[in-house]
Parts: sequence; C-alpha cells; structure tokens
Amino acid sequence: MTGPAAGVNMMGYATMDQSTAGIHFRLRARTFAIAESSQGPRFAFVNLDAGMAEQLVTIKVLERLKSRFGDLYTEENVAISAIHTHAGPGGYLQYLVYSITSLGLMHQSFDAIVNAIELSIVQAHNNLKPGSIFINKGDVENAGINRSPSAYLLNPAEERARYPNNVDTQMTPLKFFDGANKKSIGAFSWYATQEELTKKIDYRPVYLNFTNIEVELDGNNVVKTCTAALGPGFAAGTTDGPGAFGFQQVSEMSLCLQIKKLWRKLRDLLKEPTHYQVQCQMHGR
Repeated sequence: MTGPAAGVNMMGYATMDQSTAGIHFRLRARTFAIAESSQGPRFAFVNLDAGMAEQLVTIKVLERLKSRFGDLYTEENVAISAIHTHAGPGGYLQYLVYSITSLGLMHQSFDAIVNAIELSIVQAHNNLKPGSIFINKGDVENAGINRSPSAYLLNPAEERARYPNNVDTQMTPLKFFDGANKKSIGAFSWYATQEELTKKIDYRPVYLNFTNIEVELDGNNVVKTCTAALGPGFAAGTTDGPGAFGFQQVSEMSLCLQIKKLWRKLRDLLKEPTHYQVQCQMHGR
C-alpha cells in the first residue's frame, strides 16, 4: 500500500514541508483473520503501515468486503489499526484538521490504502488454517523515552508512584503459530515466553461517545469529559522538536492567554469556542 512515492504530504507532523520524495521501505497492510470454525464467530484485525486508520477508508473497505463475502465481514468484526508512522503518505483522511497540510484528499493515496486493506483481508481469509495464539506481558527497558519529562512531573505523586520510571515499560506480545508445524506465523510484538489462549473466539464491538461522560474523582467530586478540541499543547512541540510559533505549554495561565492574538483570530474565523469549552478544557470541569 506504498502509494505515491513522491510529492504527497506525509501524515503525522502537520507540516506542509514534509512530503514524500522516494521510497525507503514499502508500506504494507497486514491482516490476521481468526475464526472459531468455518461457521463460527470470526474477526479480522488489520495493521497498517500508516499514521492512523480512517473512517472513510473503513467504510469503503467494508463495502468491498460485502460484495465479496456478503455479511461475513462487517463493521462489527473488522478492526483496522495503524502503527502511527509519521513517514507515510497523507491525503487519505476525510476530516479537515487532518487534510489541511495535504491540501485535501489525494485519490492515489486513498485508493492505494483501500486496495491494500481489501487484498490483505482476502489473503488472510483464503489462508485460514488451524493454529494457536499466545499472549504474555513483560517489561522492555530502554526502548523509548518520555517526550516531556517536565510535564510528566506535574502528575500527582500517587500516579507517578505506580511506575518505577517516567515511561511505561510493559509490553504485551501476541503471537500466532501454525497448528501443523508449530512455526510462528506472525506477532503484534514479541517476548521470551507466552501463555496459550484457550478460550472461545468472539468479538465485542463497542461504540462510545466520549463527550460529557461523568467521572467520579476522589471525594465524590463528579466531573465531565469535554468536547474535543486542540489546545495550545497540540502545537507547542516536545523535547524531540519545536512546535509552531506562538504556542507554549504552561499550567497557571488562562487558556486564551496561552494563544497569541494571531492564532486566536485564525481560530475564531473557523469557529469561536464557547465559554464552556474554554473552561472545560482549561480546568477539566
């Protein structure tokens, strides 16, 4: 699913300066199809070499699967995820905030991803065979760093006390083995030993609106989640790179004062936030 090799804005860093200029590695869609039996419950999990999965991509893939398999694969038993690379082509996302830097939809990029997912699921479907699945948890040290150690220190002491470091080192590997020759077919990650999964195969799709969910904190203090928004921290950068000019991460100031006048004007041209949105995002009410 590599798509256009040059001249397409990459998805992830939200900058128009980052565009494809050749092929370093081929990008792929990889699918595991898991079934209880030929007639029993089944699901397909697709992992993309892309920045993120996307709603319109999923809709088009499901339309194609329906024409091939009827109701065998639907939105309830097909999961499409991505490795979150920032080095793959963009232009395949339907929402404005993700499409600004790619200057809209790029059909070459979109079609390449949809085609790859469809063919990957078809190949997995046609290669179903008896096998085993193993899962485990373990710690992998020195595999990454905290991108904002100073911000992490603002977490409550009891939260930080749950971990020995400022990164979570736990890994959960999931491995698939061929039932005939016991050889490894693939994995989501890896570790030394795994416990075999022996329960029945099934799936539980859940659709949840994360806006205005009530959450009870210590002391019977009930708060609600906020409507989605991009705050100053979104563009303020991290320890591995600077952000856009005019943004900074601070904790003791009004949300509006953290955003320079130029950016506030540009924001308000699109949609001015309500007082409730500002207060909720700033204070978590």
